[in-house]
Amino acid sequence: MAYKKTQLQALAKIKRWGARHYQQPGEFLDWALPEAVAAAPECTLIFSELGQFARLHTAGKRADPGLAADVIATIAREVRQGARNGPRQLPARVCRRLEVADSLVLRLQTPGGPGAVLVALSESAGRLGESSRVFVMALAQIIENVLQAIEIRRLNALVPSVLRAKRQWELTVDSLDRLVGLLDSHGRVLRVNRQVEAWALGSVQSAAGKSMHALLHPDCDDPECRTRQALASAWMQMLDDGDAGCAVELPGQLPQTGYCQLRRIAVHDTGEAPEHTFAILTVHCYQQRESEASAEEAAAGKLLAGQEGERRRIARELHDGIGHSLAVLKFSLEGLRREVNHSLDANSLQVIDRIVAQLRDSMDEVHRLSTDLHPRYLESRSLPLALELLCEDLAAGHDRMVIDCRADNDIRDPDADQKLAIFRVAQEGLSNAVKHSRARQVFVELTQADGRLLLRVSDDGVGFDPERQAQSGRGHGLANMRERAEQTGGTLEIHSVPDGGTVLSASWVATRDQDGAAEGPGDPAAPTRQRARR
Repeated sequence: MAYKKTQLQALAKIKRWGARHYQQPGEFLDWALPEAVAAAPECTLIFSELGQFARLHTAGKRADPGLAADVIATIAREVRQGARNGPRQLPARVCRRLEVADSLVLRLQTPGGPGAVLVALSESAGRLGESSRVFVMALAQIIENVLQAIEIRRLNALVPSVLRAKRQWELTVDSLDRLVGLLDSHGRVLRVNRQVEAWALGSVQSAAGKSMHALLHPDCDDPECRTRQALASAWMQMLDDGDAGCAVELPGQLPQTGYCQLRRIAVHDTGEAPEHTFAILTVHCYQQRESEASAEEAAAGKLLAGQEGERRRIARELHDGIGHSLAVLKFSLEGLRREVNHSLDANSLQVIDRIVAQLRDSMDEVHRLSTDLHPRYLESRSLPLALELLCEDLAAGHDRMVIDCRADNDIRDPDADQKLAIFRVAQEGLSNAVKHSRARQVFVELTQADGRLLLRVSDDGVGFDPERQAQSGRGHGLANMRERAEQTGGTLEIHSVPDGGTVLSASWVATRDQDGAAEGPGDPAAPTRQRARR
């Protein structure tokens, strides 16, 4: 009787303390199993969930991790084969292999998991008597209840965090300057953000259950309404393609056109019916979108201006700092060579000559980098003359390529931003032709017609596929040229086919600098400059 009393006291303690003092299942089991074994010393207890990589908890004389893993693997295999759920013993062959005389296997339900098992083992046959078996079964029930209580406490603790996150998300969506809503599979509104109130289309609460047309046109009963038809057509297209869009008329305080986007939500195997949340509706105002585009354009312009300023600073540092130091070093070595010309042998003089040649090459490289970063051609020169000098420098370094520059000398310089953009586009186009085209001839033309400046850079090289280049993500130079042109009121097009050469065409609405005249001198006798270099 005293023995049974000890077991009852152990069960009461495990039940009371487990539900009150433990927040994690692992901590509870690591404490509870030794408490139970102390009241039933003939038992070795093993607990484990049946999922993969589950942690083992053991207590008793045979509390060996290897033995426990073997037992759980055997039970898991039996469960997969459809073993019954009630109390049972391990198979006799398994007991012999594990040197176990008696056993009891109990299945437990765990919150949100594949289930667990509690196993009692004894080395002596018959030692798991009636009282011990009842004790282990009661222990299994208590463990199951305590684990459920721990999970409930964990979920309750999450509720404030979930509610707070939900509120934060609602505030985020409500702050958007466009209408966003969730639709069911019939196109009815489930939820919508507060932009519906800002646009005087009704309240958030009244929007629930409405069709898209009733939401955007609250008082419209015209069956031939263009917005109704456009929304119906877009809905059918979304069902086929996954997304769609259409223009819509926005009434009330917003008598203007908007753009509606529909995107179907992918339904995963979550057990949720598709009609609960089926699609997302987004509506923009064109006026709003245009202002956003203007803001983006202004930001891009500031970015380009900042980049040019930084390029100018680095170019100045290269030219005035490193370039000057290299020049001083070169002149010093040349002077030293003249002084020691008769006192050194031929090999030593050749070493000095090689060092001077390397310094000269380094100075040329610094000059090239400085010019690429900030085009000194443009300083106190007209745009046609700057393009001519650029072509001359490139032609001087490429003997096998003819670079022909034809720039109308009567063109008056545009404003500084446009002048720089035209030069940069020509520079990038020439650089691409020199590096990649393998052309024999490259032509650069700058003309003016019908109030527009026209730039054309063409070659007879190997060509390429512009569409494929853009898809490959390697066309950054082409994208930068197009952005420069568009930022200064121009357009740019690339025409090229493999083995068919390349033609870059760009045009700008002609502007004028503040003085209304070209910065560089003109040559009345030669309205068009033409240079070719081999």
